[in-house]
Amino acid sequence: PPPAPAPAAPAVPAPIAEAESAGATAGAEADDGWFFGETSEKKAAEPRKEKAAEGRSNTRAEAADEEQVADAVAQVKTKASAPRTASKSATAPSGGASAAPAASTSTPPSSTASPVGHGARAAAVPADYRASAATARSDVATAFAEAAVASTDAALAIYGRYMADNDALVAQEATLRAAALERRRGRNDTALGLVDRTIAAKPTNTPALSMLYVRRGDIHAARGDNDSARAAYEQAARLNAAR
Repeated sequence: PPPAPAPAAPAVPAPIAEAESAGATAGAEADDGWFFGETSEKKAAEPRKEKAAEGRSNTRAEAADEEQVADAVAQVKTKASAPRTASKSATAPSGGASAAPAASTSTPPSSTASPVGHGARAAAVPADYRASAATARSDVATAFAEAAVASTDAALAIYGRYMADNDALVAQEATLRAAALERRRGRNDTALGLVDRTIAAKPTNTPALSMLYVRRGDIHAARGDNDSARAAYEQAARLNAAR
């Protein structure tokens, strides 16, 4: 006889079937990385993430646009400066040769325009000179003290009287002081005349006479006559050695 048919499975009640379907759906959502009960919140957050990513993309695009603009500006500047660079290079000598220096317009100094060496004047200044040596006399000391506080004209008058003194040292010292006042007023010619006159009238070899030659040399040097200045300094040095 044919086998008996298998008994039919019992029908699942509708409420149980719905629960099983909901559980399967929940399991599938959990496998996709979503937690049960948080599915709606995470799905709601997803559009925000997409907008943030879109914002970052737009920012990168804007930065790229700014870089392109900066590159374009740099290229424009380079092209603008290219003609000037070319014109400069065109004026440069070929073959790598350096440009010839511009010709000097200054004239070489003549032999008489060379400055007097400091050594010549240093040797001319007498080491034994003392400005107070002439004031050993009381009348000279008093007169020179008055001249020191008097006006220039009054002082020159006082020194003028003692430039004719019989004592060579006093006359020479008075001339030195009078010449200094004249030079202070810018009267080099007058000062040189005083010095030359006393040198000729009172040639006694004293330290003050050597200083008169030094002053003569200084005046000549100030006037640009360096040869005469050197001659005066050398004469003072000879007087120093002879004393």
